[in-house]
Amino acid sequence: MITKELFQQYAQMQIQKREIESRMEQIKPALIEEILKEEADKIELEEGSFIIMKRKVWEYTEAVQYIADQLKEKKREEEAKGIALFEINNVLVFKTPAIDTHIASPDA
Repeated sequence: MITKELFQQYAQMQIQKREIESRMEQIKPALIEEILKEEADKIELEEGSFIIMKRKVWEYTEAVQYIADQLKEKKREEEAKGIALFEINNVLVFKTPAIDTHIASPDA
C-alpha cells in the first residue's frame, strides 16, 4: 500500500526547493555586485565564503562547430540503427499541476 504522506512530504520539499532556487537566482547578481564593489574576490561569513570565480567560456570556429554538429548527427544515427548501447535507469520525477495563466481579454 502506498503511503501518501511520504509523497506529499517530497512534493512539498520539491516546491520549496524550486522557490528557494528561484529566489537565489534573483539575488545572485546583487551579491556579485557587492563583492566586486568591495574590490574583493570573496566575502567570508560564519555560514561560509562567497567567492567570485572566473570561468572561461569558449567560442569555437565554424570548422570546429561543423565537426561537433557532425558528431551529434553520427550519435543520432548510431542510436537509430541500434549500434550505440544504452541502459535504462529509474529516475524520480515530480511535476506540479500546470496553472492556467491564460486570461481572456474583455474583447473576446
